[in-house]
Amino acid sequence: MRSSKCHFLIVLIQFVSIISFYHYMMPIKGEDNKTSVAKVDVGIILDLKTDVGKVMHVSILLELDDYHATTSRSAIRIVPHLRDSKKDDVEAASAAIYLLKEVQVQAIFGPQMSTQTDFVINLGNRVKVSIISPATSPLLTVKENPFFIRGALPSSSQTKAIAAIVKNFDWKEVVVIYEDSPFGTGIVAHLTDALLEIGTSVSYRTVISPSANDDQILSELNKLKTM
Repeated sequence: MRSSKCHFLIVLIQFVSIISFYHYMMPIKGEDNKTSVAKVDVGIILDLKTDVGKVMHVSILLELDDYHATTSRSAIRIVPHLRDSKKDDVEAASAAIYLLKEVQVQAIFGPQMSTQTDFVINLGNRVKVSIISPATSPLLTVKENPFFIRGALPSSSQTKAIAAIVKNFDWKEVVVIYEDSPFGTGIVAHLTDALLEIGTSVSYRTVISPSANDDQILSELNKLKTM
């Protein structure tokens, strides 16, 4: 849990770093100028039906409490606005539109899933609002999306480690089994390149649907035995 807490502290530092540059922050006046603070509305889109989403939610709220408790009264005050994407791409898109249009947030953390993040990034680019997402698909590129900030390393960062294992066993040919999803298809090209760098070729690829049951998966694996 300590490493998770550290990770979300880094994420919140990203939050503060980004939104502190927005010149249109809304002032909240106190009794005098010494107590005036800048309020920053930040959207949070998570899949609260997942364990990861629940942990992220609690961690972010705890770190926000720590941040507000240790900063001066005149510092930036982050106001979180949570929306549940309910593990659904449409719900995530709807949440983003609501946060951007109705709340007018100045940054959004989330969504978690790459398919959800893809659409939300486009919205962020249009209205020039930063999207900080832990989605790991390598197809989501920072270069093509100036308002997209990665909250986690892309899955393609794992390919060098996989190639190192293959090299250790001196395997010259491998079979790649991957999921038929943006996560799976996005990593294959990077994995193939990493394997070619060590002189290993991909002799066969087999793709499995995310909705495949055990029998269908076993059927695909049995095909490899007959090769």
